[in-house]
Amino acid sequence: MYQNGKLKKNTRLFFLKFFSSRDLSNGYAYAEILSIYFPKEINMFAFINGRSLNARLMNWALIKQLIARRKIPIPVELIDATLHGKDGGAEGLLEYTYQLLTNKKY
Repeated sequence: MYQNGKLKKNTRLFFLKFFSSRDLSNGYAYAEILSIYFPKEINMFAFINGRSLNARLMNWALIKQLIARRKIPIPVELIDATLHGKDGGAEGLLEYTYQLLTNKKY
């Protein structure tokens, strides 16, 4: 669906399996993934690579704007679980995103 034909981009998602949920909770690494697929729509300088709740909320607000603008069907529950560091949230979000962006099963 959102695949743009560049196979090398798919391989970048594999290393993310090693990220912990804490690494993904602030949204910065997830924004990096989306910037691979939507380079003209993600400005990484707008994201804060910090641990505070304010930084996390701001980052995820930017990500949610992109998701809404592009009509990408990512469940808000997965985003909220990742943001709050709930068990399985980050893994679920990565797997769902991988399947959505590559049309492959992880």
